[in-house]
Amino acid sequence: MRVCFLGTASAEPTAEDGYTSFLIEAGSHLLLVDASGNAVQSLLRAGRDPLSLEILVLTHHHADHLGGYPSLLQSSSCLGRRQPLTVLCAEPCRTRVRGLHELLELDPPDCAFPVVLDESFRAPDLEIRLLPGNHSVPTSMVWVGDGQGCLLYSSDTAPGPAVAAAARGCGTLIHEATFPQAQAADPAHSGHSSALSAGRAAAAAGVSRLLLCHVGWRKYAYPAAVTEEASKAFAGEVLVPQPFRWYSL
Repeated sequence: MRVCFLGTASAEPTAEDGYTSFLIEAGSHLLLVDASGNAVQSLLRAGRDPLSLEILVLTHHHADHLGGYPSLLQSSSCLGRRQPLTVLCAEPCRTRVRGLHELLELDPPDCAFPVVLDESFRAPDLEIRLLPGNHSVPTSMVWVGDGQGCLLYSSDTAPGPAVAAAARGCGTLIHEATFPQAQAADPAHSGHSSALSAGRAAAAAGVSRLLLCHVGWRKYAYPAAVTEEASKAFAGEVLVPQPFRWYSL
């Protein structure tokens, strides 16, 4: 299994880093977790044909996770996509997706291909599960397994034991690090986690690798402070992935 982040920033992007979303390549399967910015352009920058995208996972309906969805469908239609796209999302995100389809005319015949909405995916060499998260709106953690290993993505989440429980048995935890622990008492950060909380979750889960994302870069004193804080609680590999670089897990 390989991952490629298209951005690692929180809802406050920088000139260099966009909203958090990432590709997962597992055998012949290509999936995108969350759709932000110009997803088709990002797929091309990652060296992948947008028409080869098989599955899109939408964790929740906040704009930095869902905002690029309509243009992904429109651009794919213009590029000649005809095969269905599987979109995995739980309620109420699914209701918002249906609303976007109606508002922006994203169904056939206006769109050249259909969208298949579901909550899970299973093939002989790939399984995707959506698990309840803990955010300011209903969200989904994403568990992905390819028969050789698995990963868990926390999505936006408040600290708690659910992340570690869901990631147990996985080699990799992808976890948000929106703010440093020193700002944890700020009410504005409700529904999110610090880098230290991410490290604690990784240690409790027993994973070997922690990938940090949804980083509020302006909240940290310097870039390396993100991984340094997580490493205080977790002794395994910790990194903030470089956008548009593929990592083998």
